[in-house]
Amino acid sequence: MDVNTPVAVVIDIIVFLAAGTCLQGLKHLGRTKAYPSIASKVLHLKNEKLIGHFSKQLWQLTWHGGSFILMLAVMVPSDFWPSIINPYGGTELLWEYSDNGLPPTGIRALYLIQIGYYVTDFIYMWVKDKPNDIYIMSGHHIAAESLLWMSYLPPPGWKIGCAVLWVHEIGDVSLALCKTLHYGQFELTSNILFIIHIMIWIWSRLIWLPRIILSFYAYEKPDIWQIWPCGILLWALFILHAYWCYLMLKVLYKAVFEGKAMADDRDKDNPMKDREINDENDKNENNGGRKATFDDDIVDGDQVNLDDMQPMEIVADRTDNLDDGPDNKPPMMRRRSSLMGSFIESKENIVTPSNNP
Repeated sequence: MDVNTPVAVVIDIIVFLAAGTCLQGLKHLGRTKAYPSIASKVLHLKNEKLIGHFSKQLWQLTWHGGSFILMLAVMVPSDFWPSIINPYGGTELLWEYSDNGLPPTGIRALYLIQIGYYVTDFIYMWVKDKPNDIYIMSGHHIAAESLLWMSYLPPPGWKIGCAVLWVHEIGDVSLALCKTLHYGQFELTSNILFIIHIMIWIWSRLIWLPRIILSFYAYEKPDIWQIWPCGILLWALFILHAYWCYLMLKVLYKAVFEGKAMADDRDKDNPMKDREINDENDKNENNGGRKATFDDDIVDGDQVNLDDMQPMEIVADRTDNLDDGPDNKPPMMRRRSSLMGSFIESKENIVTPSNNP
């Protein structure tokens, strides 16, 4: 069936709206029911903001992880997979189409699921879950939708569209995994994975993606109207990727060479950031307004009797829970600095069971 026939258009609209609606239902159920239960009963998190952030990132990991698996399933058997996995070995296969140019059923389903998710997520974002940077995220969703639609419509551009989807999905999965572990308070693991994520980001979005974009202008092609509008949008995304990479490298530099753990000031609802500020303020007050130092943990002249000290349970890789102890103060221990906490996106918006119907 040709994609530009009225029947095919109606079928596509029904499929992507149904897929998007189902995905948003799963998203709402996961973020308000299933994932908070995992956070509280399995990870023993108590802070509602922390549970909300964890649930949101676990859904992102679920969505991007599922999309990644689906992409593998439909792209690896394709005839253009070699040009996706190694674009520097040649991208000619991304521009070779049969006479009808129709995508296989699996790739068509992939496209409709992606389109449906971003269309319905745009509506969900404005109606139910407005992030702090609502206008930036709206622009992102509109750009993503435009690229998906333009590469899906005839004349065919879905092979190059699949390559672009694949390159972006790799970094989305690694970032969602890092942030899920960060809010699950597995700081050591999330910090190590954050370094790996930076390498994945540089390779996929700053080295891999430009080669795919350059293929727009490298070969003799039939008259494809999508080349120039899609090319402009993709180069704009490349500039954003380079800027975000700079922010990540800046965080890494300060953590390694300056020993700093800077929370992202744009993320107003990060409970781990608020906790660090409160701990610092408490120490400053105890020192008469003087900024606390490492040596202030033991006051000059105090004699410490090691026999009187209570043993403290240490859980590997876990930082202390935000709500342990009275007045929401943790047991007496020094928090590990959070490298991942320095790169929390500004679009965080808390969704907890208590503030949803």
